[in-house]
Amino acid sequence: MCALSVISVLLVACGSAPEPTSTANSPAAQSPGAALEPGSQEALNQAIASMDAVIYAYGIIGARTRGADQRQALRAINALGRQRVGLESALGTHVNEAGVAYVLPEPLNTAEQAAALAGTLELQLIALFDQVASTSTGLTKALASQASLKAAQRAKYWAASTTMPQ
Repeated sequence: MCALSVISVLLVACGSAPEPTSTANSPAAQSPGAALEPGSQEALNQAIASMDAVIYAYGIIGARTRGADQRQALRAINALGRQRVGLESALGTHVNEAGVAYVLPEPLNTAEQAAALAGTLELQLIALFDQVASTSTGLTKALASQASLKAAQRAKYWAASTTMPQ
């Protein structure tokens, strides 16, 4: 049923996502930050695809929460969208151009379940961003490091909001 596993077992993408398309003549691809080490491109592709899954999950999380948690989910969607654009520019390709649907690991029936999922997703994003930063240089490394820091801040928020699974 589903073709691509994203962020371990937490979210699974269903549908057809094409391979990244090259934009080798774009300014981003020619910038100094776009020079990628061999392992960096794969890590960056995985991080961007995972960001798409997390943005999707945050839409559902926002629907299951209220007040400050709902506002945090909306801020996360906006922040991840901006970070995604920056990382995709550094990659010099488009990732997940076609619409992709995701399946959550389990239904989110309560605000507590939604907050726990948000915290878990952020922790997994940190690992992906750190992988990109460790295999990149220049602008890509800086963008990934900043994204990791922001994910850690969001994870801290969600940890205070609920008891996250260990």
